[in-house]
Amino acid sequence: MIDVSLVFIAVAGIAFLGFTINALFSKIKIANILPLMIIGLLAGPVFKLINTGPQSVIAQLTPFVTAITISFILFDVGMNLDLKKLSKVLVKATEFSFVVSIITGIALGFAIHSLIKWDLLESFIAGFALASPSSIIVPTIIRLIKAPDNLKTTLIYESAITDIISLIVPLVLFGFIGSLGMMTTSYIGSFVFTTIVGAIFIGIISATFWLYILNRFKDSSDDYSWMLTTTMIIATYGVSSLLGLNEAISVFVFGIAFATLGAYEQGNNAQSKTQLGMFLNLFSIGSSSVDHIKSFQKEIVFFTGAFFFVYIGLLFSISQLSTLIITAALAVSFLMIPIRMAFIPLIKEFLSKEKSARRSEYAVVSFDISRGLSPAVIATIPLTLGIVIPNFLNLIFLSILFTNIISTIGIFLMYRPAQVPETQAAEKPK
Repeated sequence: MIDVSLVFIAVAGIAFLGFTINALFSKIKIANILPLMIIGLLAGPVFKLINTGPQSVIAQLTPFVTAITISFILFDVGMNLDLKKLSKVLVKATEFSFVVSIITGIALGFAIHSLIKWDLLESFIAGFALASPSSIIVPTIIRLIKAPDNLKTTLIYESAITDIISLIVPLVLFGFIGSLGMMTTSYIGSFVFTTIVGAIFIGIISATFWLYILNRFKDSSDDYSWMLTTTMIIATYGVSSLLGLNEAISVFVFGIAFATLGAYEQGNNAQSKTQLGMFLNLFSIGSSSVDHIKSFQKEIVFFTGAFFFVYIGLLFSISQLSTLIITAALAVSFLMIPIRMAFIPLIKEFLSKEKSARRSEYAVVSFDISRGLSPAVIATIPLTLGIVIPNFLNLIFLSILFTNIISTIGIFLMYRPAQVPETQAAEKPK
């Protein structure tokens, strides 16, 4: 039986530690997930202070912890996807982000298949889980460097938008694993329609319904809008799961629709007086209310992220660790760098004109390989589904560790901030 007081102390300690490490990030130049994962590793598999065996409470809680983490992270990613701010870089940034992420996922999948001999489907699940930079770590790194605003926006956008690939593609592929005996063309088409299109529909319906409720009872809901919305996020995830749809897509779409429709402002222009404008006003809670929810959401994502990184460390299995898994994790981590370098020309117009500054920016883009919460979430999915993929969690865990170490060292050694012209580091506001 777990001592409740110890649980409270542990949860508070993780939160405080996560905040402290995050605050010191700019000084120590170490990705904040590394100490958290190592603490989980030491507390569980190494010193066995916490029982993390197959029948332990930690293992049994994995489906619930994973579901909650997916819900909050994807809602946050969707809600903060503001396409208006990306108008200057949207086309090139989208092209770069998806090309690099998809090519990386495919390359890592084949590398894992070749090295570990998993079947292709399992290998591609791991490959795509590790296909994109961390949406938690990248924004922190970007704040520390001096570079053109368009390049910073592109890298932040890449880390946010490609979370879709790192989370949703593996989740869809997991769905195929349980259906290998029925893998016909018609089945695949039906599966995609029911799990993806249906999930999108549920996300939109859920968001519009909830925005209408918040709008209709605005006076009563304003003070509790974030907490109420949190319950709706979880409900949306649960409904999608009950219907056999893709829960991650539903929550992600919920976030996009919630932020887009919720922040719609009625004006005095002709558009707002049309039937469409009046219809949209039914779902608008105002940009200030949306910003209020975003601010609280940022805090819950911080907490769930800090807690989950410790949790993933607890689940690591030292007994199954082998030289092969360590070698494979190192190989896929280093493989990410040349892939990113190869596609930097897609965003060359966002780099500085001055040669030495451009070299520094090449280094930042090339070593922007830190992986974080998305692959950590995917690493726990086999445990929740009862799927056995030997060393799956270990490979993901080590890859997250190695990519953060390589990224930190690479950017520290190669980046030269003083060489970036001040005039190109930031655009003057119009």
